[in-house]
Amino acid sequence: KEFIYQINRLNVSTTRARSKTIVFLSRSLLEPPIQALDIPHVADGIAYMQGLMHWIERGGETIEMEPDGNRVTVYRR
Repeated sequence: KEFIYQINRLNVSTTRARSKTIVFLSRSLLEPPIQALDIPHVADGIAYMQGLMHWIERGGETIEMEPDGNRVTVYRR
């Protein structure tokens, strides 16, 4: 959790693309256990990821599918 939620890594991964950014996230990264919020920089990273999702949901398109019985949600903006 200390690695995946680092704000600098998240920022670089979502802002350095020249034309398109594709981010694959497990729902568990957006809805972590409450204990993850005990570490301030992890809590900041979680908030960043959740904020990114809210931004996409507000102005984008949502596509739901279930290939092979696994639910997948695609958000596009």
